[in-house]
Amino acid sequence: MTVHLPREKDSTKTAGQVAVVTPAYLEKIIKNIDFTKLKIFIIDEADHMLSSENTSNALSAIDKVKKVLPADVQFLLLSATFNEKDLSNIASIGQTFKEITIEKS
Repeated sequence: MTVHLPREKDSTKTAGQVAVVTPAYLEKIIKNIDFTKLKIFIIDEADHMLSSENTSNALSAIDKVKKVLPADVQFLLLSATFNEKDLSNIASIGQTFKEITIEKS
């Protein structure tokens, strides 16, 4: 399912079971999603957000997302290139995350 953000003047909230967002749209999308049917919330390219000069803002944005998500929604941070510092920042959020690593063959 592809979900597009509503136009600025449209007050309708978008509903779906899976939301995939990039860091650039994170703040905007949490204001425009109806979370009642959401099952999975994914931040793709999360390494860009965590590796930026403003890591504290990124962690704050992630915390905001966690606060609006219902408890039963699966929350994923995805990246092909998380480094050790990114993983350390994620650990500082205070939630237990499971890491899945795919090795090159």
